[in-house]
Amino acid sequence: MKQNRILYGLFLVVLIVFLCLSEDKVLFPALYCVLLLGVVSLLFGWLARAGISLEQSLSADAVTKGETCEYTLSVKNRWLLPLFRVRLEFAGDNPALLADMTDKEFHIPPRREYTESINITAIYRGVHLAGLQSIQYYDWLGLFRFRIKPAAPLELTVLPRVVPVGRLPLQPSAYEADTPFAKGLEEDYGEIADLRRYQPSDGVKRIHWKLSAKRGVMMSKRFQTAAGHAVTLALDSTAIGGSRADALRIEDAMLETCVSVLAACLRQEFTVRLAWPGAGPEEEQGFTHFPTLCERAAAIVFEGEGFEPWLTEAELPPSSELCVFARDLTAPLLELLYEKAAAGYSVLLFAFTPIGEDVLERLRGWGIPVWPMWERDPAEALRG
Repeated sequence: MKQNRILYGLFLVVLIVFLCLSEDKVLFPALYCVLLLGVVSLLFGWLARAGISLEQSLSADAVTKGETCEYTLSVKNRWLLPLFRVRLEFAGDNPALLADMTDKEFHIPPRREYTESINITAIYRGVHLAGLQSIQYYDWLGLFRFRIKPAAPLELTVLPRVVPVGRLPLQPSAYEADTPFAKGLEEDYGEIADLRRYQPSDGVKRIHWKLSAKRGVMMSKRFQTAAGHAVTLALDSTAIGGSRADALRIEDAMLETCVSVLAACLRQEFTVRLAWPGAGPEEEQGFTHFPTLCERAAAIVFEGEGFEPWLTEAELPPSSELCVFARDLTAPLLELLYEKAAAGYSVLLFAFTPIGEDVLERLRGWGIPVWPMWERDPAEALRG
């Protein structure tokens, strides 16, 4: 495009110079034609935008790490004139996805369509941008560039891999019904625990119609939730330094371990609360539905700092199970784990950075089992 602009500009300069030197009126129509040609090329290039349609799709919105999905792209030229130069710009290099998505240039004849299918292999978990970033095309003379962006970005959710886990040394501990951990469980509508004024969040099933008519105020019923066994998975989701590729590898190992332990807890009939710094109250409720928990884990963003202060302030049910997935075992964090164990919590630690034998002995002395996860594949480390 730069070269075409230079040639066009030089041609105009030459015409103007000849006009000034010869004062031949015959050259004026030639100058007007050259100027008009540039304007017409710009106008038709702008109008061609309405004749270009872009469609892209994925064969699956969510895949598990290691799986492959198909990306399909279709660019249609509904214009009566050809598109001489079209350039596809794909999303930048992403180490989490393996695909042959290199920028391409081609032309599309009138009333024709360009299609392409690309296989995408998921390497690391997370929610990743996939597909086309923009489409560029040029006018006939190659003087102007036009860009069209997709209406909505295409996202591919990569779920963590679930590896086999041996039976975890968890001790069942009952939790009270009226806690955040019970919110993910179904209520027993045959057992009324309490009455209160109607709240906007209460459903129709909760309204006590007879009592409301008698008092003249809307009253709601609070139903009993059966007690169960709760385990909290506390994930250190603070930012990881170093290159993006190294950070993805560590994040992936931590999430893969966390989700695998999560699945093992559900098999042992625990209600699981997946918690991490920055999670909202609705994300920290107790659940027994694995796909819901797995999707939440896949979307966790590792950012910020302060895992130990967050865990100190986190609300945990008394004497419950606590699985900690930690990257840096600092002195304050070790002291906090000791306090939790001394307070009656059953603490399990999954460590992702090397720790000395003296620290391991201290943790074992406190009754805290440790899984050394550094430089090990989760499938190997969790097998026992």
